[in-house]
Amino acid sequence: MPARPATPARRHQWIDVLRGTSVLMVIVLHAYQYAFSGYVPDGVEMRHSALTDAVRAVNVACAPFRMQLMFLLSGLFVARSLDKGSAPYLLGKLRHVLYPFLLWSLVIFLIRDGGAALLKREPVQWAQLGMIVTGTSTLTWFLYDLFIFYLVTPYLRRFNPLLVVLGAGLLALLVPPSLYVQPALFYYFIYFFVGDYVTRAKIDLSAWPGLGWLLLSAVSLVALMLVAHLGGLPKQWPGYLPLVLGALPLLVQAAAFASRFAWSAPLTFVGRNSIVFYLLHYPPYIVLAYPLHKLSHDGTLLLGALLAAGLGVPLLVCLLRDRFGVGAVNLLFSMPDRDARQRLLTQRA
Repeated sequence: MPARPATPARRHQWIDVLRGTSVLMVIVLHAYQYAFSGYVPDGVEMRHSALTDAVRAVNVACAPFRMQLMFLLSGLFVARSLDKGSAPYLLGKLRHVLYPFLLWSLVIFLIRDGGAALLKREPVQWAQLGMIVTGTSTLTWFLYDLFIFYLVTPYLRRFNPLLVVLGAGLLALLVPPSLYVQPALFYYFIYFFVGDYVTRAKIDLSAWPGLGWLLLSAVSLVALMLVAHLGGLPKQWPGYLPLVLGALPLLVQAAAFASRFAWSAPLTFVGRNSIVFYLLHYPPYIVLAYPLHKLSHDGTLLLGALLAAGLGVPLLVCLLRDRFGVGAVNLLFSMPDRDARQRLLTQRA
């Protein structure tokens, strides 16, 4: 792989806060979808409330930057990973990105399609397995895209960053959707690449930008959310790109400010365990949505129950690992290396 400059290893807490916020937005979005769409019996209309209407409005307003932030924040760590060397870099992405992608794509397929076959006597949708191969599988597509981005970014760093961004933007506009590739792949890559460039250029996103720039960033964020709420545009609409990047200074400053206070600890915790919360919140929704819809048509009640499960299950797994020393939990999210396997065998002995 190409040579790379050394990068500092200091971790910024605002990254954890912002990543945790992004993951929570995903968890809330999926809870709402399963409360009001997933497995709702035919002819049944779920009851809404002011709270659920507010949640829906927030979901729509956050759509243009929810996953975009997650990709950009992931890109910030390319340089640090490359500092370990080419072989450890590739091995790390195989162990920590590709492995959980394959594992959880199969888990979700078995729970969703296997459950539908057993409980509802529906035919198994074998085409869903093909979507794993093409990286368009439910939820885990993020890890597939992330793996691709980690592979290609070291080689694209040698080119002018603006040309790379423009090229990815053109591909996002020109490549038609198909079974094998989605144009969103190229759109999301822009954010990942920008994140890597920020680190390479030694840009401190948490530095005070000045009141004028902060006000401009606030305008970008308000415009972004208004266009999302009123425009009905797809979340990968290219016009969102300058607004998302323009809103970034305000979002980072807000996260940096929040990180100074104890009340941000839950966001930091979710951010530092983002892979656990991202992957583990979804299977409980699949399992619980069907019986919950049989019991109640109250959308507020179902939304609350699903959120409790979507947050509680990942939290429980984190506690098993951190408080009770159940190291085997890590096998759910990372392929163990030789040392980790030896430690696990020693614990069992």
